Amino acid sequence: FTFILLLLSLAAGVQSAIALTQSGVEVKNPGEPLKLSCETSGYSYTSYYMHWIRQPPRKGLEWIGRIDCGSGSSVVIEKFQGRFTISRDASSSTVYLQMNSLTVEDTAMYYCARRVTFSPSNSHALWPPHTPSRIAAKSHAAKLSLPLRPCSPN
Repeated sequence: FTFILLLLSLAAGVQSAIALTQSGVEVKNPGEPLKLSCETSGYSYTSYYMHWIRQPPRKGLEWIGRIDCGSGSSVVIEKFQGRFTISRDASSSTVYLQMNSLTVEDTAMYYCARRVTFSPSNSHALWPPHTPSRIAAKSHAAKLSLPLRPCSPN
């Protein structure tokens, strides 16, 4: 029984050493570019695929794409092709999501994630939990300013 507890403690210690550290909150204007980063540590970086996922306000999760951290080969879904690219810097164990020509619809929480294990049967299990990046794309209307009018006595 003690042996099992020790193994569980060791496994928990290994898992707790894994860290994904993302960019913070960003506010951008439509049309501007933005590059998000996700620095990883605590595991063999080149042995895993890293994924980018986003969640717009009051909507479900949306998979953006993934990168093979070993080869650098990446895939982005058709909806984002031409605007979004995923890259990596193996020397710093960091993956990036480059977003060009931002639109208001790109306002979302952005998550980087990796598979928990190599097992195909566990292909949908991703690591975090961790802190996501929050991106707020300003709408054109937010840049309008209306002149103040004095209050009338009526």
